[in-house]
Amino acid sequence: MSNLQVTPITGLPQVNSWAQVVSHPSRLLTCVISVSGKNANSVGKTLTEQVTHFQISDSAQLHNDLLDLLQRARSEECQLQLAAVLFADSKSAAATNSGSVFLKRNHRIGEILTSDGELKIVEGTRQTEDVFVLVTHQAKSLFPELKNVLHQETEDLVPQLVTELHSKENSALSAMAWVENNPALDAESAMEAVTASKTLSPKRRFLNFGSIVRTVKHRIPSRLLKNPVYLLKRLGRKTQTALSALRQPSNNILGKKPPTLTKNFSLYAGVVVLLLGGIILLKRFQINQEVNTLQPRLGELQQQLAHAQSIAESEPITAREEARAVLQGLEDLIAANPDKKQAIKKLKEEYQIAQAFAESIAGTETQNLEPFFDLRLAEASFVAKEIALSDNTLLALDAAGQRVVLLDLTTKQTQQIIFDNIGSGKSLSSDQDTLYVLADGLHAYDLKSESHPHTLLKAQGDSDRAGIFLQKFATYLYVLNPAERNIFRYLQNTDGLSDPVGWLVDKQGLDFSVITAMTIDGDLWLTTQDGQILKYTQGQPQVFTVGEQPTPFDSALEIATHPDSEYLLVLEKAHQRVVILRKDGSFYKEIVSSSLASAETIAASLTENAAYVVSGSLVYKITF
Repeated sequence: MSNLQVTPITGLPQVNSWAQVVSHPSRLLTCVISVSGKNANSVGKTLTEQVTHFQISDSAQLHNDLLDLLQRARSEECQLQLAAVLFADSKSAAATNSGSVFLKRNHRIGEILTSDGELKIVEGTRQTEDVFVLVTHQAKSLFPELKNVLHQETEDLVPQLVTELHSKENSALSAMAWVENNPALDAESAMEAVTASKTLSPKRRFLNFGSIVRTVKHRIPSRLLKNPVYLLKRLGRKTQTALSALRQPSNNILGKKPPTLTKNFSLYAGVVVLLLGGIILLKRFQINQEVNTLQPRLGELQQQLAHAQSIAESEPITAREEARAVLQGLEDLIAANPDKKQAIKKLKEEYQIAQAFAESIAGTETQNLEPFFDLRLAEASFVAKEIALSDNTLLALDAAGQRVVLLDLTTKQTQQIIFDNIGSGKSLSSDQDTLYVLADGLHAYDLKSESHPHTLLKAQGDSDRAGIFLQKFATYLYVLNPAERNIFRYLQNTDGLSDPVGWLVDKQGLDFSVITAMTIDGDLWLTTQDGQILKYTQGQPQVFTVGEQPTPFDSALEIATHPDSEYLLVLEKAHQRVVILRKDGSFYKEIVSSSLASAETIAASLTENAAYVVSGSLVYKITF
């Protein structure tokens, strides 16, 4: 089956949608695949790699392999659209799952298999001239009249469909493939046919040269400017058939080949060579003309891509923005020049280069995180509710609110502070010397003393009774109190704490019931259950927009930072990731790991670009 050729078309990828055409190394199997869902890009690459390792032998094995593929997609919480065709001996097998397979045979076209959300497979005989067209469900919906245009030659139809597909608002789940015999290798079949016919008459052989003349006379006008390569292959096959005829033993009485046979062959061969030489030169000139008209703009985009590649390490965010601009520029060029087939081919090559680069700097890292420390080594049943950092010490408040474990991040030695008559700890914060706890009132513990003496900073009152979050910044303590619909600030001085002051000036539109975390670095940051990050300065809401990222926030977030860091660290356990943003909202990187599926709290390292995350009793360290 090595004489099969595959002509692929794929849509333009989006954040959560991706499509590809995959050929098995044996070339017996071709699949069109599209993946939708979180991390669609990386999941899609994993699935295509799985396809290339299929142990294909027959339709039954293909069915089992595709079931495994669908199961893998479901385990990654992704949806899969696919269509496939397998060739085995003289048979063919077609399979679909939210896709379709069309067959073009003897000038007739039919949809031989289609499915919507279920795996189907059929098997039948195969003929040499068969052309199979594989499409995903989205591609079929974008081209409802596809069956009516499949009568066109592949080289004529495909460029038209590419242009139209890329002009669609969303084509990310579209993949199509034409699977057919490679015309370049048809000569082998022709030679075998001539060799097998041992009783052909000289007259029959001479008619082969007549067909060459007819090809030159009738095919050139329609094929010349459209596809000279096609003409070259066709004439090559005819010439090779004639050569085979010359090598066959003659059946005439004298055992000699007619002299006219050799003369005619030399004449026609000369004509073919001259015509093909002119065609090739003309086509090369046309290709250069098409590309040259686009070269100024294409050159600018190539320079912009080269610049993005040069700054990818030092300025990844800028590099991503420039790569996206290059992709958009190439898409505009393709859409504006639908009739320049050779130029579009060049543009698509440049697009694939730019797209591969953009994917390589997308900023998503999948890590297999190993636990940094297990807090159960300090207390057998310990489960962390919240953590904070003080110098090189991690402070972990237990879920029952009865103790704090102090973990030295260098030696991994632990201590404990057990609360005595302060009620249940609800939140904690710290500075270099002191641990602050929100419980029944506000409390402080001296971290510099081995005995960690306790100080009551403030007895319980209306400002803190229903408080849920505590943060320390400079000489101030901040308590978020949903019941009072405010954030109260206390000034810490030598006499204790000042009276509380309602810090929020403008609370309009702020729903306190959905707030999930609070952190302060001079500005105050809040996160919500539906994936929002809110910024406040001096009690006033500020405009803050998260830049484009692989998967937008859409679930409960935890957030951490400190005044000396240029980053916001955002934990989104629903997507098993920690996202690193710059404080202007631009996306820097995301770390994805299954270990984060049950993580509850995050803290920003004070000394390096790292985050500490706790899931139950396990502490993970994430560097970036």
